[in-house]
Amino acid sequence: MPSQQKSKKVAVIGSGISGLGASWLLSEHSPHEITLYEQNDYVGGHTHTVDYVVPSTKNSSIPVDNGFIVYNNLTYPNLFKFFQHKNIQLMKTEMSFSVSRDNGDFEWSGRNLITVFSQLSNLWNIELWKILYDILRFNFHATELMELSEEHEERNMSTGEYLRIHQYSEAFKDNYLLPMTTAIWSTPPDKCTLDIPVLALIQFMYKQNLLQVKGCVDWFTVKGGSRKYVETITPHIKDIRLSTKVVSIKRRPDLSNTESPPIITVVDQSGRADEFDHVILAVHADQALRILGNDATNEEKLVLGGFRFSQNRSVLHSDLSSIGESTYGPVLVTLNPPSELDSRKIFDSQIYDHPKYCLDTISSQKFLSHIQNVPNLQTTFAGAWTGYGFHEDGFTSGIRVATEFLGAKCPFEVIDVTPIRVRKGELTILQEIQKKIWNGVEWTVNNSKPLAVIGITIINVYIQHAYKLVHNYRSISNHARDK
Repeated sequence: MPSQQKSKKVAVIGSGISGLGASWLLSEHSPHEITLYEQNDYVGGHTHTVDYVVPSTKNSSIPVDNGFIVYNNLTYPNLFKFFQHKNIQLMKTEMSFSVSRDNGDFEWSGRNLITVFSQLSNLWNIELWKILYDILRFNFHATELMELSEEHEERNMSTGEYLRIHQYSEAFKDNYLLPMTTAIWSTPPDKCTLDIPVLALIQFMYKQNLLQVKGCVDWFTVKGGSRKYVETITPHIKDIRLSTKVVSIKRRPDLSNTESPPIITVVDQSGRADEFDHVILAVHADQALRILGNDATNEEKLVLGGFRFSQNRSVLHSDLSSIGESTYGPVLVTLNPPSELDSRKIFDSQIYDHPKYCLDTISSQKFLSHIQNVPNLQTTFAGAWTGYGFHEDGFTSGIRVATEFLGAKCPFEVIDVTPIRVRKGELTILQEIQKKIWNGVEWTVNNSKPLAVIGITIINVYIQHAYKLVHNYRSISNHARDK
């Protein structure tokens, strides 16, 4: 760290992933003094590990996460680098998507064709065939939308309008798109997803590798539970105040030196007041606004007031009555259980607030930079809500605040995780070939029946096989030419 950098007293309010990310960098890679406030009796926020006692042994337990559970190195690049830096041990795991509705009368899983037709009745279910057909159609046409010019009208459509104009089935919407986005963003299945700009949704799905039928991302979980990474951060933070709720912040000028930054007074629920040079509000936007109270500027009220959140109950249990046929068990995490669970089988229950990725949130994100580290306020904001709402977004938000506004030096390069846009020429040759083939197949299907989706799947397999043969042939030819 640069020796000439002046040490500051910094208050970090909130010990979720954003607050921990900022506190880690500031405590280990800057000269600043950190005080971390947390209203709960534990550090970690949505990182919450429970010791589950195995019923068959009654003496041994295993760590189970009820919050942040999995990640991958493709879409969580900064968190992955942090885990490497801290030598966090990881275990490979699996991720899949399935839907169970109407008390199990309709179930399907997208892992492979066998799980799609786990219920034999699905073979004759025309609605399921429509879903499969529309999934392929949506995935292939999504990148076309991302290639359109900025002024093209479809880029500004809502998701609901886009689905209606292109005649996607209700089955696709109700049994795939809404359940998937509900699961991803941990929000109730309301109209929020259909109201957001379709371009924003597709950009997210593209970045998360969701616009392909077969996933190729390796998923991992932290060995010993996600609390393990928290335990590598907290020993370096000298002042951690648990069960300490911040109720107000006052920012006033230093009357003894008009050229110096303001003095920031942080008051907790006991009435204790401490002064700081800078404050990081690593809490949800609505919580930050409540803490600022009358001290909030008009612009802070306008920007922070635009973010939306939903409250969800996350239950760790072994009650299998509320889910479909299971491969593994019996320890589950269920978000907002649709029916009352057997209380004897509940081991932990937490209430989490999750960002709503909706039009209001997206609009407010565009103006967030206007309220970051404003002169004479020395206040910055961090949270997963500044991005897509994931652990990666929260972590990146925290370390960016520490590096950009407080001069901390990150030991690895921070990757930009903001929304991207695909431009013409960026798609692979294979993707371009598949799109051309799909257009022909789609025309055929539109004039026949959706059952042709089987043929589409086979065609894609052959395309990939042919592409590999061509690639291998070129490699051999180039090698022979070099010799």
